Parts: sequence; C-alpha cells; structure tokens
Amino acid sequence: MTMTFILVVNRKGATGKTIVSKTLVNKLKSDMQTVAYLEGEGEMDEVVHKQPDYIVYDVPSGNSDALLISEPMFHKIIVPTSLNKYSLAMITNFVADIQAIKEANAQWNKEIIIALTQTNDTPVTSAIFDKMQEKLEGLDVHVIDLSIPINDEEKRNLEPALMEQSLLTRMGQERSQELTQLLELVK
Repeated sequence: MTMTFILVVNRKGATGKTIVSKTLVNKLKSDMQTVAYLEGEGEMDEVVHKQPDYIVYDVPSGNSDALLISEPMFHKIIVPTSLNKYSLAMITNFVADIQAIKEANAQWNKEIIIALTQTNDTPVTSAIFDKMQEKLEGLDVHVIDLSIPINDEEKRNLEPALMEQSLLTRMGQERSQELTQLLELVK
C-alpha cells in the first residue's frame, strides 16, 4: 500500500490552514479513504505505523517549512492563503524556498496547491491576488478558491470552536465543487 503524505503549510497564522486540513480529511474519509490527521511531528511514527492511505500534516504556524517542503516523503503541498500583504510576503518567501530547493535538487517535483481562504471581493484583495499570481509564475501551481465569506456579526459573536465548526460545515456545502477538484489533485 502506498501512503500519500500531504503537507499543509503557512508560516503566518489565521489563514484557514486548520480548516482546510480538516475539510480535506473529511472529504477523503467521505471518499472511503483511510486518513490520519497530524498537528505535530511527534505523532508521525505512530501514524505511519497504522498505514493509512493519506496523512495530512497541518504544520504549526510560525514554523519554518523549507526543510519539510524539501522532504521527499511529502508528495503534495497545500498552502492556505488569505489575501493581505502578510500573505503576499509569505508567498514571496515560499516561492524563494521552492526555487532554492529546485536549484539544489533538479528531481524535486511536487504538487503545489494554493487554497484561497479569503474572498477576493475588493479592489485591494484583487490587487494582492494579481501580485500573488505574478510571484507564482513559473511554478506549476494550482489555485483553488475555498473562501467562505464571514460577516462581522459571526466574527464578533461566535467563539473560536463554533466558528471552526461553522466554517467546516459551510465549506463542505458551499465549496463542494472546489473540494472535489482539491481531492482530484491530492489523489
């Protein structure tokens, strides 16, 4: 049996990384796949021993991911990304890391998926998205829009656990087609 290792990374917090990871796990399970969800490296040996079809590793925010990105066992890399200047800086650093890895190892070839987690509905977000596209030029990258609009009342009134559950449910309902596309890319 071949295990597929999926790395979900973003050095910046609050980009929807955990929501995207958990949604992917739920989608894979609904497709009758065995899946392990990891939030820390210490769990890796135990999970690999269980031989799931997929391992989704939700890398803690703030960690440098260059070493993990270059690691041969990770086949797919998903980068949840909001549309702000901090995420643009993160994408710039991510692209630089990928280019350095490719220079050092010409055989490096992984599926890279940018998962947009913020709606692109203002001139500012549109301009940032265009700049991100420019930065990603030359890399074989798939961009999938998994954004779910959140109104101010939801932000103020829902505690984090309820907000997460609401977003997981809504993403499964409102982004079903995009999740199917994501599933095809990770298989």
